[in-house]
Amino acid sequence: MKPSFLQERGIPDTAACPAKSTEDQALVSSDLIPQRGESTDSALTKWHDAFYEKEKERAVKMPEALPEDFTPFGIVIVNICSLSDDDLNATAMAAHPVFRRFDLRFESFNSATSYSTPASMRLLRASCGQETEADMYAQRKPSCELMTQLSTLGFRPSVFLDHNGTYGDYLKTLGNLAGLPQEINDQKNLKIAYRSFDGSPVFDDGDVFRQYERSVLSEAGSSDVTFFNLIALHDGNRFADSGKSASYPKRLSKLLDDLNDFMDALERSHLRVALMVVPEHGAQFRDDHMQIATLREIPTSRITKVPVYVRFFGKARTSEQINLKGYYSYLALSDLVRRCIENNYYGDKGDLKTLTEDLPQTWPVSEATNAEFMLFKGKEFYRLKKEPWSAYHY
Repeated sequence: MKPSFLQERGIPDTAACPAKSTEDQALVSSDLIPQRGESTDSALTKWHDAFYEKEKERAVKMPEALPEDFTPFGIVIVNICSLSDDDLNATAMAAHPVFRRFDLRFESFNSATSYSTPASMRLLRASCGQETEADMYAQRKPSCELMTQLSTLGFRPSVFLDHNGTYGDYLKTLGNLAGLPQEINDQKNLKIAYRSFDGSPVFDDGDVFRQYERSVLSEAGSSDVTFFNLIALHDGNRFADSGKSASYPKRLSKLLDDLNDFMDALERSHLRVALMVVPEHGAQFRDDHMQIATLREIPTSRITKVPVYVRFFGKARTSEQINLKGYYSYLALSDLVRRCIENNYYGDKGDLKTLTEDLPQTWPVSEATNAEFMLFKGKEFYRLKKEPWSAYHY
């Protein structure tokens, strides 16, 4: 059965979706279980169940201690609400100069969900394979928690938000289920850029980045891990001074400019910092044949395929940006961090190509509250809870 908005549009269930260009490069990975046979409901369900069974076995184990010759560095994770590859293309922002400044780009990175709290939770629990949402919310698993693992190794954690973290118990939930520290940045003197749909303040991201520069970045030579969560792009934000609606392209342009300025500051510091930009999910800025703009009920690839980039500051750039082909998700980021530590990447012999070779891949499978979505043999399928799988049509 289709949701009511699909029935009203009279959308059929049978047309095929175009094949994805990443597929040939991804299939060389043994991480990806084969996709064979016809795309029947029973075959899709069987493969979907097998995917999650395999994911239960996958994990990244951090070293028990730092290497003796370890060179300290900072890790900065910038988790951005409402930004997908499709949003960048639809707003003509994919060519923003900030993206050329990164060392690594993940060609196809799946956020695995279309909503904020589960997206941040999946990122913070990156050291384990992909879980169902029900399993993820069932219990805390410290062995999966990236910031918990890094704190155990001596990395000093900090959290910076451009919001108060109270809506939907965002901060509390991530503390209870993903080990996120509950002490956040001091927001008393931050400029308010927007008002959220619930009237709460959304602080200026440039101010938030500068706050990090004055506090965490100023302590040179230490190992730290910092988690940013930024919601300036969330639907419904209004300019704080006028109360008028703030268009998504304008907010996106400002955020990318702020990120560019932040990268300038990191370069000027000459400190060793690994910057990882990992959006939560897309905004669904443009509609398609089955979902109107901003609706994220079905976690399609236009929403969950997000622009993930990494830059290693404080280390000489020896090559052009590396484009990592294949299907990736959070496990690859955790393994990248592990390799940086275990191989002492910031030491004299650290090599970017070796660092990124054969990172773990993950099939694009996504879940929202009432819908699931996946790629199977180059075609995209969705199902509402307890209903058969159907082809998705853009």
